[in-house]
Amino acid sequence: MFYTRVTLPSDKAKTHELEEFIDTIMEDCRIPELYRGVVSLPLAEAVSNGIRHGNRNRPEGRISILCQQETDKLVFSVSDEGQGFPYQEFLAKGDYLKSHGLSLIMNLCEEVRFQNNGATICFSIPLPTGFAPLSARKLNSAKAIESIVKQL
Repeated sequence: MFYTRVTLPSDKAKTHELEEFIDTIMEDCRIPELYRGVVSLPLAEAVSNGIRHGNRNRPEGRISILCQQETDKLVFSVSDEGQGFPYQEFLAKGDYLKSHGLSLIMNLCEEVRFQNNGATICFSIPLPTGFAPLSARKLNSAKAIESIVKQL
């Protein structure tokens, strides 16, 4: 079983550190390259939300990411240093549908839940079995991450 963690600065100029972390996951878990977008997009969105909303774009803030590979999925936990948010009300009212980042996470991932009053989001991503790609096109996660960070 694979387990890794990283702590990143809340600095949009340091997106290469997130990309390196994703590279490690892809390589160590032997995930096909065509699946990179499925892994990187929700993770990048969770980090972006943590930087923007949790750490309020404070460069001294930190984002902690944990990743564990289980038999058929990757389980992520992304935490910021903020106070959290009223996620139960947010989810009950369907407000996540208005949020590009959270909507993407909810649609691409399974078992999405919040901890620490909403300062931590946990989600799982099913791993491909016998790998039948979800898409014939390769998603470029570096450009996707860069695009997300530019929105901050």
